[in-house]
Amino acid sequence: MINFFKKVEILLGFPPQPTKKQCGPHMEKVDKNSPCHPELAALLVADVKEAYKGGGSQSISGSYHLQKFSTICAQKSNVGQVCTTYNNITLDTEERSIIVSCLRHYSPRKAAFTLAEVLITLGIIGVVAAMTLPTLIANGNKQAAVTALKKNYNILNQALQLSQNDNGDYQYWENGFQMGAESYFAKYYEPYLKGIKKCTDYCGYKEQYPWKNLSGKVFSWAVQIDNLRQPYVLADGTIIVVSVGSGIQNNEDYESNNYIIVDINGTKRPNTLGKDVFMFERTISKGIQPLGYADPEDSMTVHCSKSNISIGDWCAAKIMKDNWEMKDDYPW
Repeated sequence: MINFFKKVEILLGFPPQPTKKQCGPHMEKVDKNSPCHPELAALLVADVKEAYKGGGSQSISGSYHLQKFSTICAQKSNVGQVCTTYNNITLDTEERSIIVSCLRHYSPRKAAFTLAEVLITLGIIGVVAAMTLPTLIANGNKQAAVTALKKNYNILNQALQLSQNDNGDYQYWENGFQMGAESYFAKYYEPYLKGIKKCTDYCGYKEQYPWKNLSGKVFSWAVQIDNLRQPYVLADGTIIVVSVGSGIQNNEDYESNNYIIVDINGTKRPNTLGKDVFMFERTISKGIQPLGYADPEDSMTVHCSKSNISIGDWCAAKIMKDNWEMKDDYPW
């Protein structure tokens, strides 16, 4: 066959191309105009055959032949397969071998990423994750802590209300200091908290002083002190510690003989005031409230910050005052 590719180029009006009977010179052409595109390659062979029959003068209608190709050869255009006939015209061996070569070098394939592209993409994802994950995790932990804190605030006040139904107004209850922490809690709270169990040791903590201040120092309150402080564990694992004192009033709002410490995730870390450990107090007339709830906001900040003097004991009050949220200035 006389210069197959050159004849094709003349017929289709292509600019001159190297006259080699392989796809090498055309590999950079990946559009429909490339003689090495599988569908077009088969079409061109048929077109050339038709043109040869007409002495090389017959015009080529691309759309007509493309339509014919799609109906006759659509199922035979895989690598190594070409239509051997076109309108009952048999293609010769040389023509078929050229098309097979083209199909093997340039065959339809699914788009895929190279290993380098995958590694680059994973690297970018890793950098973005490293920048955003700590913030996302911290925000999730904050929200979980606030949710648990508010839940326990409601549980304690519901127990207080139920106890008042049986024991009268809590303002006239017996003095917790005189009764002792265990007896006081057993009478006024324990029957109204579902699934509660009294701890016989440090309630699962490894030591007597398991909590830390926000500043990182050890919090000076022990988990258990005979007659003064007694720990309990709720059904969901929350640890509450009731602490009774001398009964001296701090001011018109507080009654200092009724502290309740709540560790919202039990013995799990971080065991830090303001993060998973919060303090409440039974007030004179407003039930159980976060310690420091009635004080000015600047005082809450002093008691709930990362400064060396901050304990974190008023952090529940700060969260409640901020509409049960940990704002941007919260010392997480």
